[in-house]
Amino acid sequence: MPRRSDAARVSEVRALLRSPFFPGSGIDGVRLTARQAEVARIVALGATAEKAAAELGIPKNTVVSHLRDVKKRTGMGRFELTRWVFDQLEAALR
Repeated sequence: MPRRSDAARVSEVRALLRSPFFPGSGIDGVRLTARQAEVARIVALGATAEKAAAELGIPKNTVVSHLRDVKKRTGMGRFELTRWVFDQLEAALR
């Protein structure tokens, strides 16, 4: 079976990252709302709260509130959340 080219993998990852939902939008049995998952994904990819707010067309305080709710529900800060998002993406690409 031929191996996917790096360009094909990059394209596949970009498509997954753009989608508001990706496999496993719950963390350890805790379900996130669609918006919480979307904010978590964008911030995990390195966006500041300001950039995430601009991308989503919502106030910065709303992004901060979603991140606070995600942390409260999951116990994860930004670092752990970033690792989780990338683990989900890696699993989706298998």
